[in-house]
Amino acid sequence: MKAKPSHKISSNTLSNPGSGSIRKTDCNAYLGQWPFRETRYTEPASLIELMDSMHITQACVTPVNGLFYKDVHRANLQLSEMIKEYRTRLLPFCVINPFYPGWKEDLQTCVDRLGAKAIALYPSLHNYSLQSPQCGELLTLLGSMHIPAALSERIEDERGEHWHFKIPNIKPDEIIRTVQNFPKTKFIIRDAFILNYEKLSGKNWLIDFSRTDITLSHANMKWVKKSIDRFTFGTQMPLKTPLPAIYKIEKSDMDAKLQKKIFSENLLKFLSR
Repeated sequence: MKAKPSHKISSNTLSNPGSGSIRKTDCNAYLGQWPFRETRYTEPASLIELMDSMHITQACVTPVNGLFYKDVHRANLQLSEMIKEYRTRLLPFCVINPFYPGWKEDLQTCVDRLGAKAIALYPSLHNYSLQSPQCGELLTLLGSMHIPAALSERIEDERGEHWHFKIPNIKPDEIIRTVQNFPKTKFIIRDAFILNYEKLSGKNWLIDFSRTDITLSHANMKWVKKSIDRFTFGTQMPLKTPLPAIYKIEKSDMDAKLQKKIFSENLLKFLSR
């Protein structure tokens, strides 16, 4: 009988992810097999092994099946079962489609029973607009519940997409308009080119730093430092390797205090209710 690969983790918690390293909390990770290519680290134990190798303390995980199931809540239930032994390391970001019947009950279950830290929305995949009344109702409800909405400007690089499955990006202007129209709702903007959001004001949003040019101009870096509380760390692992997202922060000219804010502090504060 063929032996199963070992993914045993020595500890479910990781208070010190590495000598001299900074705590890292990833706002943009996934669990499950991407349908169009082979993907490693798709199960909780193996994903944590990847996290340990990169000194990532915690990861906010979205179920891949939630992007593709018609009834997305089935994926949320599967996610909850998958991570039940790893709750200190893996934080659930559940998926809700405001056009699917019963979504309000599903949302309540996600928050009350599944412990969702945020709700991920995928309007491009689920065929609706962020400006629709149904989405507005969901965003208003999330604001009253103090649960962030996670929006992904881009899910997959266009160059790697399947020939017959193209996922449109959400336009930055649409995200900016949504964030401004719902000031009482918190937003985590993931996999977005940050310079498109330079004019975004307010304190109800965070933006993932991963699609930043590591050679930011002096003026752009000045804006980043001025708005340091608005940035967070995301990798999109295991669909992408985490290293580039880590290096873009570690190799910048930000000191350790500012790096700590992006790597973990801003996100953990933002997720607190």
